[in-house]
Amino acid sequence: MGNDLSDFASPDGLAAFAGLAPAPHDSGKRNGNLHRPRHYHRGLQRLFCMSALMSARYDPTPGRITTVRAPRANATPRR
Repeated sequence: MGNDLSDFASPDGLAAFAGLAPAPHDSGKRNGNLHRPRHYHRGLQRLFCMSALMSARYDPTPGRITTVRAPRANATPRR
């Protein structure tokens, strides 16, 4: 594996190599069952996860859906 991203046909290929994309676990008539892949690049997965954590921690834009819950439309008040 080189240092060039052209080794991957698409961004999905890079995500699969890093272990971030679910892998199919189908058999016979069972299909659509996905699980975490068993073989992946742990260093690359750690890099992506740490990048996401730091982005969520130091994002200067307030009001993200994960931090502030917006009121629902037509919500009935509690009694």
